[in-house]
Order: sequence, then C-alpha cells, then structure tokens
Amino acid sequence: MHIDDILDRAHVVALPMAVRFRGVDTREALLIDGPAGWGEFAPFLEYDAVESAAWLRAGLEAAFTGFPAYRRSLVEVNATVPAVAPGEVESVLARYPGCRVVKVKVAEQGQTLADDVARVQAVREVLPGAVVRVDANRGWTVPEALEAARAHNRRAVEALAPLPPGPVTDGLARLPDAYIDWVLADKAPRLDPTT
Repeated sequence: MHIDDILDRAHVVALPMAVRFRGVDTREALLIDGPAGWGEFAPFLEYDAVESAAWLRAGLEAAFTGFPAYRRSLVEVNATVPAVAPGEVESVLARYPGCRVVKVKVAEQGQTLADDVARVQAVREVLPGAVVRVDANRGWTVPEALEAARAHNRRAVEALAPLPPGPVTDGLARLPDAYIDWVLADKAPRLDPTT
C-alpha cells in the first residue's frame, strides 16, 4: 500500500452534529474506499499523533485488509447524551432506538454537579430500565469524583468514568473500596503515560 493508493481512495467529509459534542459542532472524517471495504479515520481533536496513528492504522486495515470473520450477529452500542439541558434529553435519546445503556456526559465547563444530576435524572425518567454511566472525560479531581459519586447515588448509575488526571494507580488507590468496582478507567490507561 502506497500513500498514493490511499489518497486516490480518500474522501473527506464534514458532518454537522445534531447536538454539540466535545466542543464540536461539525465532525470531520477521512473515509477510505478500499478494495476490502470502507475505512474511517476520525480521531478527536485533542488526540496527539501517537494516539491518532492507531485510528489511522485501523481505518487502513478496514479498507485494505477487511475485517475478520464475525463471531457475533449483534453488538450492542450505547446511547450518548452530551452535556445538554434536562429538557433536551428525550429528543437526544430518540435518536438511539433500542439502546439499553446510556453514557451521560458530565463535568462540562460552565456547568455544575446539580446540572449533571438533573441530566442523569432526566435519562432515568425517559428510559427507566436503562443502565446509566456518567462520563466526566477526566474532568474531575478525586474529591470531585467522590462528591459526584455520592450525588448520583450508587443505585442510580452503574459507573463513573474515567478517572481524574494524573497517574491512574494513584487515583484508584485514593478511592474508597465502595467505589472501586464501579469506576471505569475507560481511556485513562492509554492516555496516562505513567501507567
């Protein structure tokens, strides 16, 4: 595979987001129409070259090598609720018919823990049986994560994710045992060079 092969098959797209997500209103992606199928390269803006390279390798593999044989006929995905007002939650979730797991973005700059709790409560009201996870995108310190865990109530959310900035093991060690089994490290291990 040569760079010219990739460029000849590349299509850049810009898709408007229905709801602002991670500070982005338009999601840009490179689609590759390869001999084995379509590949996608669309890392988030904050990803550095090393992390983005993994995304590019995966996109090239999909386009030029293809996927291995399927082991399942169905893979469940989660709905994602951005840091929207509680009144917008129902319309966001309407875009995810059949999803039984909902990831709720929290710790948005300019918003409060009360805003986050209200958003999670709105998800619970719209989808009473859903598994709810909150995702702070490393926006909490350890004390803030503990405060959020208490505010959200362990019965109301399955997991808090991901861990605060800094060494992952230090963050885990400072969390009480009662919370260890429901804090997801998520992206922390691959974003934290100390682990």
